[in-house]
Amino acid sequence: MSKRADTRYLRDIAYANPSGLAARASLYDFQPYIDLRTEALAVLGSLDGRVVGDVGCGDGRYVDALRGAGANVLGIDLSVGMLAGVPAPPALVAADAQALPLTDASLDVVMMMHMLYHVPNPATAIAEAARVLRPDDKLLVATNGRRLWRR
Repeated sequence: MSKRADTRYLRDIAYANPSGLAARASLYDFQPYIDLRTEALAVLGSLDGRVVGDVGCGDGRYVDALRGAGANVLGIDLSVGMLAGVPAPPALVAADAQALPLTDASLDVVMMMHMLYHVPNPATAIAEAARVLRPDDKLLVATNGRRLWRR
């Protein structure tokens, strides 16, 4: 198995604390600037009073923007060390995206931003997101590529 999707390696080494994600995110310093938070909020529309699960939230880089839009945020990440870096944390859960410890239809929105390439079975993670979403609500998945913001 590739280290990219080895949950033990990701949890205990690569993302044991926020410094690994910060180093990876610094690669974007050399790209044309795209405000991913603003783009995500535009795609999601009104979040006032909605419950948003940020699966793979890492160090919480979307949390403040979601809160600012009126959302109640649940940050979910595989790594307890990463969750420790979330500023002014909302509700936090350490969990694998492939087995979310949430009840069916408990979230209005699920976000999976730039994290599915770390999941051994992305289809299972997507199925879990669908399970915890309320009917007719939104799943926002972002990956790297030219068609990143395809709706």
